[in-house]
Amino acid sequence: MPYQSDLEKKYVGLFETSPTLSNYLNWFSVYVWENLCSFAKNSITISKVHEEELTNNLVRDLARTLKNEKIALPIRLFHAKDEKKNGQDIEIIIQIDKDQYVLLACQAKILYVNELKNNLKTKYKSLGHTVGEDKKIQIDLLVDHAKKEKCLPVYLFYNYTEYPIPDIKIEMYLYGCSLLNALYLKEKCTFPELSKQTFQALHPPASPLNHLTKIKDLDTLKTLFGEATMDYSIKSYTLKEIQQKGKWIEIEPPLTESTKRLTGVQDLDKIISTQKEIQNAFNPAFRIIITQENLMR
Repeated sequence: MPYQSDLEKKYVGLFETSPTLSNYLNWFSVYVWENLCSFAKNSITISKVHEEELTNNLVRDLARTLKNEKIALPIRLFHAKDEKKNGQDIEIIIQIDKDQYVLLACQAKILYVNELKNNLKTKYKSLGHTVGEDKKIQIDLLVDHAKKEKCLPVYLFYNYTEYPIPDIKIEMYLYGCSLLNALYLKEKCTFPELSKQTFQALHPPASPLNHLTKIKDLDTLKTLFGEATMDYSIKSYTLKEIQQKGKWIEIEPPLTESTKRLTGVQDLDKIISTQKEIQNAFNPAFRIIITQENLMR
């Protein structure tokens, strides 16, 4: 059994007592926080932790929770049929009304906690990433995709910091995973400044991952993770429109659709191991749909 800190055990217990999606996201945020804390404070010779690894852990554990624990979380989980997808890219879809869904184009970035002794100076170095031979700026690709699909581009940050966020009533370790509006970041920073961003420079307005459960309408979506001043359009989609976007296979679908089930979590492990990075666009390997159970009745 993998080692769990006392803090992780506490949040596992909270989830087992009250198996809500918010409690699950809190536990995963603590899991990331504790792993990066250990990595920062111990040996830099330990294998590095990457965005893809943590994102894969999130999806893999969600799949195991849905299958083995038989906990009815209000989510649907999919993987792309095409293996040539980015393991750090996720499409998150949230139901806001009976047949209305909003999309978040989500790209994971990690705080490089292992490279400096002074934790307060650690940076999200890969925010300034370029791709391909023509050095396309990755944030531009993410924003262009979001504008085309009329969705919100966000960064999923994986964090550990010793910086005390002022005037907050949220435990620091729940910022192990946080979300930031990429449009806000694009307005805030020039390209050379992106790779110099620290945790404290972006928190706030970046919010904990469990705030996904607070999205109830388009206005909330636009402001919850940092508000941009530029004009941009976000569309609400019907379920049929969502199902027609891209080619996806559901992981552990409801029993009413059991013929579409994978044979087990090992299938997901195989999918993860064959991911390949695409260098010219936002290409999510996974799709997570968060439903509002009270709207489905």
